Order: sequence, then structure tokens, then C-alpha cells
Amino acid sequence: MRTPAEAVNLATALVQAARSIQPDVVPAADHDALVVILEALDIPFAACAGDEEIRAKILDQRLMHTLAMLRPWLDDRASGRRDDDHYAWSLAHLREQLAKHPAAGYRTDYAEVMADWAADRETATGLPDSGSDGGPMIPMVRAADHRPGCPDWCDIDDHEAWDGGDTRHHLAYAVGLSALPYEVNGSEHHESALVVLRQDAGSDPVIAVQMPPSRDEDNPANGVSMTLAEAAELRDNLTALIATGLTGDRP
Repeated sequence: MRTPAEAVNLATALVQAARSIQPDVVPAADHDALVVILEALDIPFAACAGDEEIRAKILDQRLMHTLAMLRPWLDDRASGRRDDDHYAWSLAHLREQLAKHPAAGYRTDYAEVMADWAADRETATGLPDSGSDGGPMIPMVRAADHRPGCPDWCDIDDHEAWDGGDTRHHLAYAVGLSALPYEVNGSEHHESALVVLRQDAGSDPVIAVQMPPSRDEDNPANGVSMTLAEAAELRDNLTALIATGLTGDRP
């Protein structure tokens, strides 16, 4: 049985393959099949990891029906034992099955995610909007064990050791990258991509994204690859740090 991540990767590969085929070099029936495959699998990306889980389940169902059509289609096209009416029926049947699993029920717009987050936060805490629309920011709240002026989201316990007392507030989330493994004492680990929220004394918070160097010596400009799941995790970490920077509330 496929995992959701495997379904997403297979669907992505099929979409890329379908897009790469020029419509004028295949018979009309096969072109129609490519169109339906794209309809089935080229669905909008989700705006956050929670919604990506929903999207992956929908995509897995749509992929299952697409493969159920595609396997006999390829066999029949190779043998020539079916006519165009049969192929038209196959595509119509696939569309009927896809209609039972519409690409709906998950958010595709980051602005919608942030609006929902702000509404839930106001309902839970009674605090007004965080100021992402240009309104006033909510002051950061200091924890009792932080030095005066240090926001409670800062993960530095000893600023003297960290920055010589210059007070650069810092919070980082890491995403391990499967494309960059390394071994320590026989155990496999992975280099990480970091998203960092930091704030220098007297300045506004900023976000930094720190990527490890590429290992592709021939084409370093290609950067570092990550799976869709890793990219979604990186995006969610970034979303959380943006929200923390706007509100001062650590997730």
C-alpha cells in the first residue's frame, strides 16, 4: 500500500510526464487521456501541512482511479484490440470516479491560512489581529526567566555567551533533508535547512532562511533538493515564525 507521500510523488511524476508530451505527436485518443490525467492529478497545492495531509489523501484516491484506467489503456493501445468508443467510455468513467473525490476541502491560499489563524487566536485569547494587515503589533511578552527586554520566544538562555550581551534574540526550526545524509559513529543523520526568527536590540524582527551547501559539484546552482513533505514542513515552520514575529507568541 502506498503512503500519502508516495502517492504524491507518483502523481507528480505522472503530471510531469503528461506535460512533457507534445499533443501533436500522439493520437487524438491518447491526447484526450493525457488531458484527463492532468485533470485528475494536477490539483492545487495545499497552503500548509495540515491541509497537505488532506490533499495527499484526495490525490491518492484520484491516483488509484487514474492508474486503474491507465494500465488497461496501455495494454489495449499496444494490442489494438479496442476501438475509439471504448477509449471514450474509459475516460468518461474515470471522470465519474474523479467527481467522487473532488480536489476540495483543503486550503490552497496562504492568506486564508493566516486569516483562519488570526480568527482562531482572537476567539481563544480575545487578543486583536496581529497587525499582518498593517495594524498595530501586539507587544512581546517577557518570560520570568528571561533578561529584561528579552521576548519569551527567544531560545537563548545566556546572551553573554551567545552574543556578548549585544542581545540578538533568536528562534530557529530545522528540517532534516533526506538528500543530504551523513554518518556519525555508524548512524545516519541529515543536514538541515533552518528558518530563523531573529531580532537585534532596537530593531524589528526579521526572518532568515539558511540552507546547507549543495553537493552537486557540477551544477551547484541547482541548489539543494527536498521532498514535497520536507518543503511543506519548511513552509509550516516559516509560517509559525512569521506568526511569532508578528504577535510575540511562541507556538
